[in-house]
Amino acid sequence: REAWPDRLVMEGDRFDADVLDRERTRITNRLRELGYLHFTRDLVQFDADTSAGDREVDLVVRVERPGPPRRKNLTGTPEGTIYQVADVEVDLRPRQRGKSTIPPDTIQLEGYRFLYQDRVPVKPQALLGSMFLRPDARYQQSHVDRTYRRLTALRAFDRVDIAFDSAQVRRPDQVNAKVRLIPARTQSVSVELYGTNRGGFLGTQLSLNHRHKNLFRSLGSIQTSMILGFEAQQSLTGGGTNVADDGVTDVGRDGLFNTLEIGPEVTLTFPQFLIPISRDKFSRSADPRSVFHILYNYQRRPDYTRNLARFSFGYEWHESPTKTWGVYPLEWNVIRIPRLSPEFDDYLRQANDPVLTDSYTDHLIVGARLQYTINTRNAEEPRRHNWFYRFSFEPAGNTLYAIDRLVDAPLSTDTTGSSFYTLTGVRYAHFLKFDNDLRHYRVLGAHSNLVARVAAGVGIPLTNLNVLPFESSFFVGGANGLRAWRARTVGPGSNSAPLVAFDRIGEVRIEGNIEYRFDLIGYLEGALFVDLGNIWYLEEEPQRPGSGFDADFLSELAIGTGVGLRLNFDFFLVRFDLGLQTKDPSLTPGERWIFQPKDRYEQTVSELNGSPTTYKPGLNLNLGIGYPF
Repeated sequence: REAWPDRLVMEGDRFDADVLDRERTRITNRLRELGYLHFTRDLVQFDADTSAGDREVDLVVRVERPGPPRRKNLTGTPEGTIYQVADVEVDLRPRQRGKSTIPPDTIQLEGYRFLYQDRVPVKPQALLGSMFLRPDARYQQSHVDRTYRRLTALRAFDRVDIAFDSAQVRRPDQVNAKVRLIPARTQSVSVELYGTNRGGFLGTQLSLNHRHKNLFRSLGSIQTSMILGFEAQQSLTGGGTNVADDGVTDVGRDGLFNTLEIGPEVTLTFPQFLIPISRDKFSRSADPRSVFHILYNYQRRPDYTRNLARFSFGYEWHESPTKTWGVYPLEWNVIRIPRLSPEFDDYLRQANDPVLTDSYTDHLIVGARLQYTINTRNAEEPRRHNWFYRFSFEPAGNTLYAIDRLVDAPLSTDTTGSSFYTLTGVRYAHFLKFDNDLRHYRVLGAHSNLVARVAAGVGIPLTNLNVLPFESSFFVGGANGLRAWRARTVGPGSNSAPLVAFDRIGEVRIEGNIEYRFDLIGYLEGALFVDLGNIWYLEEEPQRPGSGFDADFLSELAIGTGVGLRLNFDFFLVRFDLGLQTKDPSLTPGERWIFQPKDRYEQTVSELNGSPTTYKPGLNLNLGIGYPF
């Protein structure tokens, strides 16, 4: 009875040997969790009787009692014994050849016994947060698994072993736990060269990385990277004005690899909360950590040069094995545009578009972020239904604005006559942003599953900067969303003009996906998918007719359908997804669906190009790493 809740085998289900195998694993894990240390998978048997007829099977599940242990160092006990862990020993000595004759040094801390030689490689206090095996506590398989996973995730040890023996125990139902940790090299250097594909633009990137995995012997880590990248980006001002099949003006290209990107990045992580939060206020299973992130990025494109400096600090912890919190009290971003090409500068002046102008103007984003994640796919027992949900809330500029109002700080004025406050002479963004991402994973059988996703978000610009900064705006399209369109080429709303190559961004986003995944042969997997979505502004922008969010938003959802092929090597998945633009909201009502005539579109485009043009359905091939969601 204790192993039967949440069973995977149900009356009326299709008989599936793979499901039975997963049920055997689930029952085994459940009983080992209750303290049955010697229970193994072979003690769960299934008797299938097909004599009932009508293609039905009567299934009997037999769970046998475990017999005396056969493993070395474990003595015999009565059948079905529930074990207690007596002592926990952690061995930190380096790898040795043969048996050492030198007795180890020892440290006793909170009931744990730590062994080391000469100099302790890791401070025992730093390891306590990863130890779920407790002295004088009932044996639980989850404690063994979580201890192993946590110690392995630290990447500070070449080897992690956990064993049990019954030598020198006080009672026959007790065992001693021995955790063997062989320290790894504390520092490593790596060089990575890989290709990139951002919104259909190809490039290459070189990354030089240095990692220290045991900072101050407290299991803190610091990773430093230097990134150098080249990319073939579409120029925004040069070239001709012919309209391409995807509705975006072909404004020319300046040749291969016309974009340079370079900069360092540093991430510092400590496996505990730093001041002012005490670790004692959180349970050991919370896995608390403090994270610092520093980045500088220099980007030079044909039309402009952009500098980005970022600093963030935050706390991360687990509420439970499936629930995670992230609180980042400070996120500081400085964006400077020191150069605009003369052609691009002229275009911005003539366009008189506040959204475009603010996207290429110096600004600050100073705020905080709260993130909450539920992910049942991390559960220790397999499930037929799994959920993923992520909520994030990002306020920016509110504290600065309140202080400036309180002290009556001096105002600055832009070319349009708008007044605003600055920090270090730079206008700062002022907004509230909410984002949600919900996914459902349904196992259909041993070789197929169905995934559904809904994502929605809104950003509300406030007083000091009346638009969302480019970095915080929403977009759709690309390899992980609306795959029939390239990234940032959809919307906002039903807007279709101007037909230019500028990134299309908005303040509201709605996106949905449904994908059927199935095995083909060997490492090859297939997929069929339907994507929909769009972006809008909260209020219609005068320069973008149809861009406002209103009650008619459902009719303005872009829809794409497609097929995918994936090469799944377990540790690495390469994905090819081909999307077809099935419904394009930028077209005139009555012409948006792929099967509807395109008379108005063909007439307009033919006049722009000066020659007859026939509508061609838009296709987009996406190359991705890992599943899209």
